[in-house]
Parts: sequence; structure tokens; C-alpha cells
Amino acid sequence: MQKIPQSPKPSSTPLLHLKGRWWLVYTAVISLMLFCSATSYSQAVIRRQVIANAGGTSTSAQTTIRGTVSQTAIGRIAPSNTQHNAGFWYGVQSWFSNNNFAALIVIPKVTGSIGNTVSVPLILQQSKNLLQTSARNFEAVVRFNATMLEPSQTQGYKRTGDIGELTVTGATQDSAGVLATMNFTAKLGNAETTAMEIVSFRWLETSRVNINTVHGEVALDGYCRNGDTVRLIKRGITAGIIKTYPNPAREFITLSCLLSEHGETEITLVDVTGKLQLPLTTINAVTGEYTLTLELPETLANGAYFLNVRTPSELFSTKCVVNR
Repeated sequence: MQKIPQSPKPSSTPLLHLKGRWWLVYTAVISLMLFCSATSYSQAVIRRQVIANAGGTSTSAQTTIRGTVSQTAIGRIAPSNTQHNAGFWYGVQSWFSNNNFAALIVIPKVTGSIGNTVSVPLILQQSKNLLQTSARNFEAVVRFNATMLEPSQTQGYKRTGDIGELTVTGATQDSAGVLATMNFTAKLGNAETTAMEIVSFRWLETSRVNINTVHGEVALDGYCRNGDTVRLIKRGITAGIIKTYPNPAREFITLSCLLSEHGETEITLVDVTGKLQLPLTTINAVTGEYTLTLELPETLANGAYFLNVRTPSELFSTKCVVNR
């Protein structure tokens, strides 16, 4: 019987050789991964942040810090020598860690309505070792738009054009809390919002405490706009001072004004720094037009003054001159 030839069995040597080559590749990859991992852990951690236009930006002469919306919301901005105020719960921690005695002074954002009282707190938000110093009494100067806000206190108030500066003093025994509350009458001014800028802050007893500040803002509601004209919502008549005469005045000055509400109305004379010089009269007013002739005492010095009409919810002011 004829035998059918069979194909020879393949040698196992090439397969073993192939497996050996794959094993070498696999071993090399694992070794490379372990090496990279060890190298990365041996290096210093690099802080990274996403560059974006939607978040907050903090700029100094040397550095600009940009963050995303979420970074701005929680204050997660990479530590920097720049003292930024975005998200102070996290952002200023690096600043606190670099100072043995520190205090963070904050004015928050506040909203109010035209004619009402707006209370703006000055807050010691956070401090470090403050009570270990002699710092107890403070002095702060706050700047704002004087056409929008009229401070209830005249002492320490100075107005230059449309800019007002209020000096606030007080004392604290705590390491955090409200240092003072500034009360203003909200007016229909030349803007809808005003920055509340902390121009300066100092502890009277010591200069050891490093101070960081966060400016605030007051926004007034009840506005509507007609083009570039700002108007009030829901006002029955347009109240205000119509005219004063004569100007300059000598012995008397006549005031013509239109009032839109009932209640006690004060008419006073203040100097250009906002200091009360003369309470002229107080009337129990009703809605309507008034013409009042007011006597100016001989002791009143010549110069420029503001004639103020303060109703229960509004304040109107006009400039006048006394020249005898």
C-alpha cells in the first residue's frame, strides 16, 4: 500500500522566539511606566490652573492671575505674590501664612432702594494673632459716589464734587466681626451702583498688623432707563428743589421746592465738606409745592454752602453762596 506523505510538523523554535520578543517589549513598557511614575513623584508638585476669560482677573505691576468662573466663585486661584481679593476664604490664605500678624477688612456688596436707609457694614472678616497685639482702636476712610449716598453722620464726612469720603472710627475686642455700620440715605444720583472703596485702614495703637482690604459695592434698585436717562419707578410726582434766590444771598434766602410725601422735613445749611453749619427750619410737610423764606444769621460766614432738604425718605441739595 502506498503511503500518503504527511507534512512535517512545524518546529516550535520560531514560536518560542516570537514569545520571547513580546515578553521583552512588555517588560520594557512596564519598566518605562515605573520609571516615569517614580520620576513624577520625585519632582515638586506643579500647580496648574485653566486660563479663561469668564472668571475673575487680578493684576499687579508684575503679575496677572486669571481664573475660571468656578475658581472665582470658590477662590481657587494658584498662590502668588499678588494680593488678590477673589474668594478670600481660599485666596488670601497664602497671604496670611506669610504674615505673623494680619487682618482682612471687608465691605460686602449691598443693595438698597431710593429714599431708604442703606446700612453698609465694615467687617473684620479674618485675622491672625490680632489679639496678641495692642490693636483695638481703628480708623478707616471709605470713598463712594456722593450723588447716590448721603451719610447719616456729618462728622468725618468730606465731599469733593461727586466723590464722598467718610472717616469711620471705633474699637473691637474680637478677632473677627462687624467693626462698624455706615448708614446712608440712598439718592437718585448719576449712577446705579457705586464702589465702596476702603481708601485706608489702620490700627491706632500699632503698625505691626499687616492689613488686606476687599472693597464693596452698593447697588440701588427701582431704576428704569429711557436711553441714557435714569428714571425712578413708581413715582407720583417729580420731587426736588425748583430754585433758590437771591444767589448770592445776604440776610435771607428763598427756597422753592416740590415734595412728594407727607412727614417731617428738615432744611439745613452745610458747608462744602458736608459739616452741618445751620439748621434753618423743620416743617411737617404734605405733598405739594412750597416756597419758604429763610433768615441767615449774622454769624454765618461768607462762602459756598449746600442747602439740603431732607424728607422722611429723600434728600435734595443745591449749592448757594452767602456774600454780605
